Amino acid sequence: MGIKIEGIDKLLNKLNKLSHIETEKAINEVAEELEKKISSKAKTFSDTSYMYVGKGETRKYGLICYVDVGFSKDNAPFDLWKSLWFHNWGYFDKGLNFRGKIYINIHQFWFNEAVKDSKSDIQKRLKQKLKAEIGEALR
Repeated sequence: MGIKIEGIDKLLNKLNKLSHIETEKAINEVAEELEKKISSKAKTFSDTSYMYVGKGETRKYGLICYVDVGFSKDNAPFDLWKSLWFHNWGYFDKGLNFRGKIYINIHQFWFNEAVKDSKSDIQKRLKQKLKAEIGEALR
């Protein structure tokens, strides 16, 4: 005597596809968009340092994926983008014949503002890409 369950193979195939969604591809695409937004914010007050905004290596732990976007010694030497780093945190200018305010904070926290300004848009795009991947897996 046996029991026959129809459609279980289709259900198992869908579950298998759901467990293998390509999150890494979607996250890398969105990370490149964030990289462009940070670079365009830095371009407003930097001559060349904005070119060194980069995307780090993708780290994958199980189904979770991480990508660092910003400045790193892996993308370029510190000397090439240090002006943006100093602008982000502020600095003391005690240069020769310098007159005016000693502590420079005109673009302080520009990086945080650039990320915060693009946060909702980036999250929305990532959600759309992942919804499309899930929809494709459930077909």
